[in-house]
Amino acid sequence: TESTAEAATNCTNTRIAQFIAEHVTYSRKMRKQNMEGTVIARFVVERDGSISSIEIVRSVAPELDDQVTKALAAMPAFQPGTQRGKAVRVQFAIPVKFAL
Repeated sequence: TESTAEAATNCTNTRIAQFIAEHVTYSRKMRKQNMEGTVIARFVVERDGSISSIEIVRSVAPELDDQVTKALAAMPAFQPGTQRGKAVRVQFAIPVKFAL
């Protein structure tokens, strides 16, 4: 069985992926140019739950990178991570796959 921490992490990753899928636009131009691949983005959830330090770790194309960055910047505040009862910064990395 999954531990509570693992379950929370899996739930968070699923919700992030759903949010990005709903907020990324894969335009006709991008499709026509056969832009596909996996963009890997990294970001930090701050102690107040806000998102900061968004960066693309692995790029596919500037247009796709921009879509991922904009989607992450638009995410609502998170419940901050805690360690020993105190709010802490948490770094995430997420792959975003673009496929035709």
